[in-house]
Amino acid sequence: MIESVETVQPVAEVLHSRSPVTWAGTVMGTIAVTIGAAAFLLGPNWTMLWVALVLLVLAVVTGSIVRRNGYGQA
Repeated sequence: MIESVETVQPVAEVLHSRSPVTWAGTVMGTIAVTIGAAAFLLGPNWTMLWVALVLLVLAVVTGSIVRRNGYGQA
């Protein structure tokens, strides 16, 4: 009799936290939230708040660019 052979599918490589490039958006977002919190505690300081908002938008853009370049998981 012929025995069936099971084929093993390759497991996709998990890239979570294996490349410093994948942390770019996360670190930028954390810094933006910290600056935003400090802006509210200091007044509110509107200049710092706008800087935090711009940095947060840049963090999202950076994260999507890094993902499109093949880092991180889809």
